[in-house]
Amino acid sequence: MEAQAEAQTNAQTEARIEAPEKSPEEPTADRVRGALLEGIRNRNEPRVAALLPVVLDEFPGYEPSPLEVQDIYALALNLLPPRYAQSFSFVIREEVSDDDIREQLRAAAERVRTHPKADQY
Repeated sequence: MEAQAEAQTNAQTEARIEAPEKSPEEPTADRVRGALLEGIRNRNEPRVAALLPVVLDEFPGYEPSPLEVQDIYALALNLLPPRYAQSFSFVIREEVSDDDIREQLRAAAERVRTHPKADQY
């Protein structure tokens, strides 16, 4: 019985040695100094994603590859002012209109269409 308890204690000690705990101060992709960052998002992202198919339909004959769609999405987001918000925060007004988003999506689609980079990937 005593040997079994000693073996269990040794196994627990080895597990602690092999898998050191992360320091709570060590930043990760979603947490810095105890602050959870995963709930902070650019409010434009879902709006750009929703309007992207509508704008792509304005370019008859252009069938972008999945990579080009991603390029258009990312470029349009970069052309718009960011609107980051925390989870459960209240938005009093929306400063970026759907027309602004469509305009930047058109500019991004035209740029990707005329200067495709997909062959570089």
